[in-house]
Amino acid sequence: MELLLGKIHQVPIGEKAVMSYRIDFVIWAGFGAVMELALVWTLADIFNKLMALPNPIGFLALSPIIVSEIGFLLWEDICVSAMLTDISQC
Repeated sequence: MELLLGKIHQVPIGEKAVMSYRIDFVIWAGFGAVMELALVWTLADIFNKLMALPNPIGFLALSPIIVSEIGFLLWEDICVSAMLTDISQC
């Protein structure tokens, strides 16, 4: 798994990113091996929540586009479901 994640960083960033990722992995694996279990779970929860943070930020940033697309799809659905023959009435 560690090698696969290192290769993911190689393509967009370069070969230097693979070595820095491996060093980070070894350091954090070493810390995880000697930390108390409660601290490891707390850190895992914190980092898991931090990974979810960009999702609402992106959702809020794209909300005008999402609203316009939903409106377009709903308006199109109304026109299709009404089976209007004249498209100008939509």
